[in-house]
Formats: sequence, structure tokens, C-alpha cells
Amino acid sequence: MSAMREYPYDEAQLRQQLCDIGRMMYERGFIGAADGNLAVRIDDQRLLVTPAGVLKGFMTPDMLVVTDLDGNALDGGRPSTEIKMHVALLKERPDVSAALHAHPPYTVSFSLAGIPLSRCVIPEIVVTIGMVPTVPYATPGTEELPDSLRVPIRSSDVLLLERHGIVTVADEIWNCFKLLDMVEHSAKITHLALQLGGAKVLDREQVDKLVNSRYDLGIGQRSTIAEDLMARLACSQPLTRKPP
Repeated sequence: MSAMREYPYDEAQLRQQLCDIGRMMYERGFIGAADGNLAVRIDDQRLLVTPAGVLKGFMTPDMLVVTDLDGNALDGGRPSTEIKMHVALLKERPDVSAALHAHPPYTVSFSLAGIPLSRCVIPEIVVTIGMVPTVPYATPGTEELPDSLRVPIRSSDVLLLERHGIVTVADEIWNCFKLLDMVEHSAKITHLALQLGGAKVLDREQVDKLVNSRYDLGIGQRSTIAEDLMARLACSQPLTRKPP
């Protein structure tokens, strides 16, 4: 019989956390209006999720919706229209307790331009996150989207959704926000470097040293670079602006 998962926060704390992070996502420009959504495990049977159509920067704890593990509302509320995406992410990753979706502009602009965020440019990102895989476009709000995420989320805590934003998963919702913040900051720096003519990538030896340092630092979150040799080789390919 498997051991019961421990949940460090009660429902009231989780409600406040989702409101705080929704406000921070809005204030930092990671979402606009009613964009974005959040989900977190309350316990082994229930999820707490953001409601549909609500301005995430102005949520109050009573607005959050409780669902079962399949995304069916248990309290009469109306969960996010992307609830199926969150359900898929959490089912594919039983090791995590939270999932986040946002539309950070610099990150999204890379997917619109067809430039992957898979190059190894910033050492801190290589160590903590690795490359950010891009998932091909799938229609939001349909089964296409959750189905497109089931395989890639197994090997990465962060995914870039082509034309649609970013998803992150973690042991708690604050760490989901941390990943979002790191990726968007990295995308902004890379964008600025490209305006100066190009971003010099780390070579294979430098990447190997950074990946090995993960073990010394005790970093255990999923990373395609750490787990996939081909991804490690691909991340050291040149990164330049596409010709007009």
C-alpha cells in the first residue's frame, strides 16, 4: 500500500496563495485581463482551481473552485476553461502538486517568431530548468491541448505552448511562479541579446559542467538537458535572429 502524500498547506492557505500569485502574475505583465489559470492539490481527492472568466489580478479566496481529480466542480463553481489541461498535467506528474499557465509576452513572442527557447545561453537557467521544450500548437479549450502535453510534461517542469503561453508544474504553487518568472526573465535577456546581433551559446563542455553541478546543488526538478543527451547537444547550436 502506497504512503499517503503530505500536504503542507490547508485549503485556506492555498486559496490565499492562488490569489496572491494571480495578482503577481497580473502586476508583472505575465497575464492580461482574465488570462491564465492555476491549480493545486488540496488533498488526494480534490483540486483547488481558478474560476472561469475572472480577472486573476483581483481574485478573492472565496472565488476559487474546488473540483475532483477529473476537474468536475464539487462546490457549484465554474472552473477554468483550461481545467482539462491542468488535470492532464497533474495526472501525468503525480510527483507534483501544482500547475500554472500564463502568457508572458517575451516568452510567447519567441514561439510566435518560431525561435525555440532550447538554446543554452544563461548558466542559471541551464542548471535549474534546462531547455524549455516547445509543444506544437493545439487549440485552447479543447482535448487537443491536454493531449499534446501528456508526453512532454513527463520530462520537463516547464513547457512553452506554441502561440499560447507557458505551463509550469512544481511541488507547490509558489515554485510554479518561480519557474515562470525565471523563464520570462531569461526570454527577455535573450531577446535583448538578439537585438544586439545574437546570443552566444554555451558550448558542450560548459553545459556538461553545469549539468553536473545540479547534483552537487541537490536540484532534483525535471530537466531535458540533464536527462537527454540529444537535447544537451541541441542546446549549444547557434542562436541568431531570423532574417527579415
